[in-house]
Amino acid sequence: MNLYPQHVDIVYSNYYDSSIPIKRDSRLVINKVEHKAFYQEIFSSTKNIDNDKDDQLETTVGRAKREMDMFIVTDNSCKRIIYDDFVLKKYTIQDDFAIFDWQISEESKMIENFKAYKAITTFRGRKWIAWFTPDIPFPFGPWKFCGLPGLILEVYDESKIFNFNAISINLNSNQNIKMPDSKRFKHLRIKDFVELKDDFYNNIMQGVGGDDRNVTVKREMNLRSGIESKFEWE
Repeated sequence: MNLYPQHVDIVYSNYYDSSIPIKRDSRLVINKVEHKAFYQEIFSSTKNIDNDKDDQLETTVGRAKREMDMFIVTDNSCKRIIYDDFVLKKYTIQDDFAIFDWQISEESKMIENFKAYKAITTFRGRKWIAWFTPDIPFPFGPWKFCGLPGLILEVYDESKIFNFNAISINLNSNQNIKMPDSKRFKHLRIKDFVELKDDFYNNIMQGVGGDDRNVTVKREMNLRSGIESKFEWE
């Protein structure tokens, strides 16, 4: 039995506008004892911004292809293990390439009653602005963000296509994130997982050419519309 609360529990509202503008909830649970963060992207909460109803593309069609939420486990050194699925197969992905080079400024603002400071970095094809609070001295944040001297409460890319905003903070929680049973997951490094997805989409685009073998259609890396558009090895 846990006699003392050992977790910090944060709920974020995520806004994505790379194709269809949507909102989605996510959750970050920080284990104070193990100094690890457990992040969960809650796909069942996806809503279309236009009509504020469940986004049919994401929650109906998408759920037919997605069996689980995405989970990310991050340690103090920013090494990450990602639990995700892709076209009905489940993977654990080791992602320890990225080291964030944060530029911290003295600019500050209040977020959820905490004084937050501005920091800027570039990460995988995008420039990011984060607001973190040293009052919660854990180097974690939503999604893959980490490495600042305090919890990230808000982060968005320069064009504000992708936004993460803390909407609830519980500093003394016994709540856990229920991680998926990964015994049957296939283990890949991040580079192999990215290549797997790129090959899949390239094959789809190749089909655009029909039966004409002289037609070649290739999905270039700079056409990736997701949150990560370019990687360290490219």
